[in-house]
Amino acid sequence: MLKFPDEKIIRGCPPKFLLFDSCLLQNMCGKMGREIGDLLALIQTESTPRISDYSIYELLRGANRENNIKITGILNKFQRYRITAEVLVVASLLDTLYREEKMEGGDYGDKILAATSVLTQAPIVTQNGQHFPRPFFDEMNINFCKKTIFEYGNKRKHTIIHFLEPDYKAIKQKIKLRK
Repeated sequence: MLKFPDEKIIRGCPPKFLLFDSCLLQNMCGKMGREIGDLLALIQTESTPRISDYSIYELLRGANRENNIKITGILNKFQRYRITAEVLVVASLLDTLYREEKMEGGDYGDKILAATSVLTQAPIVTQNGQHFPRPFFDEMNINFCKKTIFEYGNKRKHTIIHFLEPDYKAIKQKIKLRK
């Protein structure tokens, strides 16, 4: 039987740890580097940013030598959550629940990230909120900047940064109602 963490995150309070999706890390290496770096600095005043080991694979695959050095420097700023057998079991369960609900839930890496979040209570910080569907994950109401403006060529663009936490009650209920 799946064991959920006993301690609950108090809504509205900054969590102790935040789990960064690799999409944000990719942007730290690219056109949004300064803005995401600023967000990371703001977050570090309240929480410890972490990544899943899967993010290392996602970021380094296909990187040339120069990018490898740059990416490794960014990855070294984060503490890591290991991919354990328990993480893989929960990821497969989430994948099954998403399918049963006819929901999209991103790729395997997103499900590994979601499972890590469920097991550690570390909310996910991502630009891809749709990869972590409701009712399994909810947007947090915290005081971090959620809209980031960045320059792209001669245009100003913005992106929404999502802070998502697992909804343990909904997950337990969906497990209980499984076919």
